[in-house]
Amino acid sequence: MCNGRHPSVNWNIGFDDELVPGTVGIHGKLLKRIEPFPTTTDLKAYSPDYVRGWTVERYQVDLREATTQGRQQMQLSMERCVQPRGAG
Repeated sequence: MCNGRHPSVNWNIGFDDELVPGTVGIHGKLLKRIEPFPTTTDLKAYSPDYVRGWTVERYQVDLREATTQGRQQMQLSMERCVQPRGAG
């Protein structure tokens, strides 16, 4: 979300559930194509039945790395919001 009047003042940039993939086995651009993920609506409790018969993986990105990636994603989003129109 980006709001504002001038690049240097009155900006309100909000983030709601900035997602970071827990895998390195799927290219990030492919994951972006299936967004948005329902993170606050249509949620179901986890059940092993959901993955029965499928090959699954554990998280490959630890929490510290995921935090770093999430912060970098939000920083890029903020920079895009406040970048003057027509610039770079």
